[in-house]
Amino acid sequence: MKAFASLFLVLACTLNGAAQLDTSQALPIDSALAQQIRSHSTATATWRSVMLPGWGQLYNRKWWKAPVVWAGMGTTIGFAIFNHGEYKHFRSAYEVRIDNDPNTTDIYEGIYSSSQLITIQTTYRRWRDLSIILTVAAYALNILDAHIDAHLFYFDITDDLSLQWQPTLLPNSGWADGSGVGTGLCLQMNWP
Repeated sequence: MKAFASLFLVLACTLNGAAQLDTSQALPIDSALAQQIRSHSTATATWRSVMLPGWGQLYNRKWWKAPVVWAGMGTTIGFAIFNHGEYKHFRSAYEVRIDNDPNTTDIYEGIYSSSQLITIQTTYRRWRDLSIILTVAAYALNILDAHIDAHLFYFDITDDLSLQWQPTLLPNSGWADGSGVGTGLCLQMNWP
């Protein structure tokens, strides 16, 4: 273990510290590319999804995601409306049963007992509340998806991303006569 630590210390001390790039000379950037980068805004995508679900996905040019958002929102809203209607129906059926008015007709007499009407009413209320929660979750996911997708709009996904490493010998001018040689590790990253 001491030998490994000593070898690591020797190798670390022989590495040159000239890994920084000279940033005083900026590379010229194409003005059309700069305008295109500035034209796609994360805030715009987010606010569009806030205003109209799916609009942020269309802005991000993810055409296939907008119908998915609309289907998710439409389905959960549809379930909420249906369950609310059924809840109101069974609530009014229970109210008719307990009102003691001879002019009202109980359509569920002999089919459901009063406790069953309360259970059915409670079930539809819970399903309605769950549908509303799922609608809010779908809306939030729509906004989150548009925001993240806008951040990753210019993310490069080509196959050219690679990392190569190899041992190397480096000239070391740290010696008194300037003739030393150091060992090191050369990392080369290829970006398109």
